[in-house]
Amino acid sequence: MFNNNEDLDLETLWGDTPAEKSKFHNAPDGKYEATVSTVRIEKSKNGKSMIAWELVITNNGQEGRRVFSNQLIDTAKQIAFTKGQLQKIGLDVSSLQSLKAGLSELLDATVDIQLKTRPATGDYAEIQNVYINKVVKYKQGSILADDDLPF
Repeated sequence: MFNNNEDLDLETLWGDTPAEKSKFHNAPDGKYEATVSTVRIEKSKNGKSMIAWELVITNNGQEGRRVFSNQLIDTAKQIAFTKGQLQKIGLDVSSLQSLKAGLSELLDATVDIQLKTRPATGDYAEIQNVYINKVVKYKQGSILADDDLPF
């Protein structure tokens, strides 16, 4: 428990100490290959459904950099957009069950991604969009054989 002198010292120290700046910086905009470290359907802090991705860049001088992407799937418009994106990389999106199975097959797969930063405007903060363009290579033993890819 603090006494009054300790509280005063902490108050002074707290007020005199600036906040540490974030050491996290986005990878530069551009095209990369990345490994899918995690991908899952979960709820956002606000309780909205989303697909959460964690990717690890494997080339272009950014090796080991982590990229995080959350795709909201809480409205019909968001689901339609996300279904189109996932179909583009060869996933069966005909049902939630098939989507979950397809997402699990993407673990450890190598994907071609593009990072593109949208500058801050008005009420919106700067955000880096992550576009997954195609699967370059599935993990060994994947049920999604190269013959089944639509591209």
